[in-house]
Amino acid sequence: MYAGPAPDLPLDQPVRVPAGYRRLTLRAGEERRVTVRVEPRTLSSWDPEVHDWVLGTGPRGEWIGASSRDLRLLLNARVGG
Repeated sequence: MYAGPAPDLPLDQPVRVPAGYRRLTLRAGEERRVTVRVEPRTLSSWDPEVHDWVLGTGPRGEWIGASSRDLRLLLNARVGG
């Protein structure tokens, strides 16, 4: 799973960061609910003015796929703070 930037956070952010990992195999048409825990630090950016990590809250994209070059699903998530 890869997390996109927080649009309301006025700091430099990467386009996507690795946010979590869960390996599973599904057959065609098979469905399964999967939980991937994402640590707050993963969704944070360094703020040089406060010398600390700042959590990017609000809406952001979450990509799911077999690898960073094979992203198959885009989800919209809201990160609370």
